[in-house]
Amino acid sequence: AASNRASNSFVVAAASASNASALAAASDASASAGAIVYAFGVGRDITWDAAVIKRHPNVVVHGFDNTHVATEFIVELAKRGGVPKRWNWHRVLLASRDDETTLTMALPRSHKDAFVPVTIDAAGADGKRKEARPKMLTDETREAFAAAALWRTMKKLGHEDGVDIVKVDIEGGEFEVIRGWEERYGADGPPTCQLLIEWHERFLTGVGAASAARRDAEAALLRMGFTPLHCWEGIQECVYWHCARCAERGEARDVDDVQ
Repeated sequence: AASNRASNSFVVAAASASNASALAAASDASASAGAIVYAFGVGRDITWDAAVIKRHPNVVVHGFDNTHVATEFIVELAKRGGVPKRWNWHRVLLASRDDETTLTMALPRSHKDAFVPVTIDAAGADGKRKEARPKMLTDETREAFAAAALWRTMKKLGHEDGVDIVKVDIEGGEFEVIRGWEERYGADGPPTCQLLIEWHERFLTGVGAASAARRDAEAALLRMGFTPLHCWEGIQECVYWHCARCAERGEARDVDDVQ
């Protein structure tokens, strides 16, 4: 549960494009000391990122995506002057391990706005690991894109002590990433106060694969100290809060208490 001490840190609710402004405003916590936000998975939408930046004048958001869909969108948006100040683009995807320096992605036939992983290592109904093929892939669009694990990205950007929020919308890759976090960080979990995750178990095929993958991933988050706070959009977009770490980050930045 969030205590008064924990409320020192910058907290923003997860949001879809349709309710980004309202949910970004859900917290009155101060970001005066300059919170750091990572947003993995840009696609064709930075509505949430822009809403966070608008509400919190000192926040810095780092967006990560190098697929063609995201690249074309960001370049065109920049030409129109639509990229907010304090939004930084990094052409790299989120990997789950050190040895995963590229991710092979494909564009689904029915969804023109996002690339998805070609295969997802998920748990089947029998509890055994197996490769789950996402639905509706277009084989001819497959391509490998540069990727880096969270800890590599944090080191490169000088954020090894942690960031305030990590938002993950990576079209089904979240299951392997969370498993990689637990292998790397153990019970401490990734160095962030809050996780915002959009779940994509609906992409998985195979009886029981979807529910087992989500269940395993959320159990891993709990073991790493992240408590579910709230979910939206039919429980596909969820906030996970690390109470102790949020308090630590708030104290480190000496931010005033906000009820």
